[in-house]
Amino acid sequence: MTARTVAGNVVGWLRDEASPEEKAPALARQPSSVRRVIAQAAGMWLATRLAYLLITLLARTYGFAPATPTALGVFPATPKYAPILLPLLVPYPFLANWVHWDASWYLLIGVRGYDIFTPDSTGFFPLYPLLAHLLALPLGPEATLPVALLLSNLASLAAFIGLGLLAAREERHTERAEGAPARLIMVTAAYPFAFFLFATYAESLLLACVVFSFLFARQGHWGWAAACAFFAGLTRPTAIALVPALAWEYGRQHGFWRRETWRHGAWRSAARLRELAGGLVVVVATPLGMGIYLLFLKLRYGNALTPFTAQLLYHGRKFWPIWQTLGEYIWRFTHPEAWSVPTARLYLDGGLLFLFLVITLLNIHRLPLLYTLYMLATFYILLGSPAPHRMELIPSMGRYLLMATPVFLLFSRWIKGRPWLETLLVGGGFMLQGLFVVLFLNGVWIE
Repeated sequence: MTARTVAGNVVGWLRDEASPEEKAPALARQPSSVRRVIAQAAGMWLATRLAYLLITLLARTYGFAPATPTALGVFPATPKYAPILLPLLVPYPFLANWVHWDASWYLLIGVRGYDIFTPDSTGFFPLYPLLAHLLALPLGPEATLPVALLLSNLASLAAFIGLGLLAAREERHTERAEGAPARLIMVTAAYPFAFFLFATYAESLLLACVVFSFLFARQGHWGWAAACAFFAGLTRPTAIALVPALAWEYGRQHGFWRRETWRHGAWRSAARLRELAGGLVVVVATPLGMGIYLLFLKLRYGNALTPFTAQLLYHGRKFWPIWQTLGEYIWRFTHPEAWSVPTARLYLDGGLLFLFLVITLLNIHRLPLLYTLYMLATFYILLGSPAPHRMELIPSMGRYLLMATPVFLLFSRWIKGRPWLETLLVGGGFMLQGLFVVLFLNGVWIE
């Protein structure tokens, strides 16, 4: 891009359509549009939930999933914890096929807390297991599995609604406005790893927090945006990627990135000081959520850093410069070992990483800057903490990219008027997702 193009992009980002006052009531003035978005989200949510249940039934019927939960299936890496969890799964053999890997940890923490499992369990942040625990209290621990699944799927419904409202807001003055909510919901639901929004994982809760944080920020409702960012920080450490995005958007809407704001001491006015204080709240919301959890660990176990040391000690992660991780990816891509499941995961997860990264970089000028900052921060977090002993280098990359809402927003734009691309992204995505669900139900590592 030329210097003139870059300058034009910066001016466009600073102006970025309308003021918060003009943007905020846009959907509120159209209650029928909001109801339509909710109906579309609910329809896609119900259709996918029924599909997951049908696949679960058929997988069990045809022997592609175990008839009863086993210790090795529930805790493949640490089966010593299985006796605590298995009694809670045996009454629900149909649903128990969804409890593998991290799902087992979340349920275990929801029932017993962190006390007997630290430090390796502290890598799982507390909001999701805490909510599952609180919702199951009236029914007893034996209800933890169905309650946790209900929590995941209600959060998924909220995320779908948020996606629809976000698409309606972002596309409302463009030629792509018609059908935009349904397209974004559909593209996200068709992502091959979207089945984690059904399972007892924290992904659905995190996605809902991230999407509504974006939506409220774009509407200028900063109290609500900060609240969603705070809860995101209590859900997963990767939520820290929200910080630069929300900081930029808050500053843009309040004129912080314009020179005249800082001239002649204008920032010292009472109004500007209040705006600066509000910006500080927005910026610290996510770190505050994380900090509260770390403070709890410090007071309870004497070490606030156990979530991070656990990643180093138990999961073999390293802190690398991102260029070193990218170089290692390229080396492994170009020097493949014999074809195997780990090799397949390397090309699938690594391919998604590079695809999403290239799409982000090539479309900087097509999205509001907060989305680009969010994606770049996400890539930095993921690339900066690989697990070199694993063939795929960054385990669970496909699952982490479920939060790549800006990329899905681009996909939803591109499929409008392109039936072939919609078939490829949506049809192909759902087909691959169905295969992944069957493998996941059988306890295969699919992340």
